[in-house]
Amino acid sequence: MNMAFDILLTLCFVASGLYALILGVQARRWTKLLPNPYLYPRGKHPGSCLKPEIYLRMLRTRLLIWGIMLLLAAGGYVLGQVLPDCSPWVSFLFLLLGAGIFLNHKWTMYRAGKRFW
Repeated sequence: MNMAFDILLTLCFVASGLYALILGVQARRWTKLLPNPYLYPRGKHPGSCLKPEIYLRMLRTRLLIWGIMLLLAAGGYVLGQVLPDCSPWVSFLFLLLGAGIFLNHKWTMYRAGKRFW
């Protein structure tokens, strides 16, 4: 069961990191906010954004940073599981890093909802 959790957690980190990186790169070509439920605070519609250009600039940077950090967290978590010399605390610290990145994303979306809508 523990191995299945490790695989699932790693796949979630990698998939989320790649999705954030792809969206961050694609967001450079966006001229307006596109409908995507993962990019906006809950209950907010892209058409009602007060400053879409500033929000897009902030979003691009955050997506690239989150993508890189999630991929690093996945890599560190896998290294902590694979290398026999690593303490179990190494994997736990990278697990906390991934959870911290997720919480940072939620907090940033909450603040963006207050600032841009």
